[in-house]
Amino acid sequence: MLVRYGQARRMLELIQEAREIGLFTEQSRHLAAGIHGIVGAAMTTIATIRDADGRHQCTLEHEMSTPSDINARRIIAAVRTNRNVSTTFCQMRRRLYTTPTVTARRRDLVSDHDWYRSESFNELHRSCGYDDHIYSFRATGGGRIHAIGIRRALGDRPYDEHDRNLIELFHEEVVRIQQRPKGSEGPQLAPRERAVLARLLRGASEKQVAADLNLSQHTVHSYTKSIYSAYRVSSRAELLVRCLAS
Repeated sequence: MLVRYGQARRMLELIQEAREIGLFTEQSRHLAAGIHGIVGAAMTTIATIRDADGRHQCTLEHEMSTPSDINARRIIAAVRTNRNVSTTFCQMRRRLYTTPTVTARRRDLVSDHDWYRSESFNELHRSCGYDDHIYSFRATGGGRIHAIGIRRALGDRPYDEHDRNLIELFHEEVVRIQQRPKGSEGPQLAPRERAVLARLLRGASEKQVAADLNLSQHTVHSYTKSIYSAYRVSSRAELLVRCLAS
């Protein structure tokens, strides 16, 4: 999984800042504004959706969008009412039937040909000044979905695979800090982080972990920094002590 090193570093700093904020609403606002700047978005939304079954209108139990202007509100209204909602949004909801975690670019879901001829683009997105986007959905149980939407301004370059990978990593971190069960012991790690942690604790180097998991060393290094941050340690020895203690 390739990401741009500078963006990954800024993303991890953002996650650490959010942990220190603690308060849910302020945390969501900070996360939305932070990733908005890192990936060069025109609109960023972090939301919890209920009853998103692809047929009925959605209930947004929590939503934080940047910016909070009339065009952003039009996009959110479309999601709530299922009117002119993008075909990509519907595709994401359908994909959750087979996998609980999905992160995809608009071009991964709908071709340029279909997108630029769609009602959603021509009647909603274009008039709002938005175009290319990345959606990331995580089913969190109880019919709820934790969702992130990142939109480019009309005329900006499309999002690439590096951007998609960054949002996937970012979403894993956001879910972990916002959906952590009350009273749970120890940090809640994403599946890839647990795989990296297990190998680090067995003494593997980051290079060995990267080869074992078929990841780049930059990606493994990003996961390692995230694990250190989650356990509030700064070395492999400290990490081992914390894990043994728990």
